Amino acid sequence: MRHMQTYKGDSKSWNSGFNEEKYGQQNQIRKLRVKYNNAILSSQLNDKRESVMKEGKQLYIQYASWKLVNLVIQSSQPSQEEEQTMPKQGSTREQSGNKKTVTFAKKIDKYI
Repeated sequence: MRHMQTYKGDSKSWNSGFNEEKYGQQNQIRKLRVKYNNAILSSQLNDKRESVMKEGKQLYIQYASWKLVNLVIQSSQPSQEEEQTMPKQGSTREQSGNKKTVTFAKKIDKYI
């Protein structure tokens, strides 16, 4: 891979550019794999390039819509701070001496 391009024949003083195994080396290797796979699969010489690119685009669209749905669900749920200050569903509260019943909207995440 790319780190081998830096090898000059002396393994003792060779710095491959990778972090130590404890400090993010797996993440660096994963990024290199993605880079090489992308270069190979999207190459003009790849006979199956069109089908790979089409499938990749479909996966990207599916992931983007899934991420958007989760973002909407998360933004519709109250934060922990809001939950502590809000009365529970169907509870009552007093305002200026008058009792009013307040019903809050149901969470939509169970419908999705």
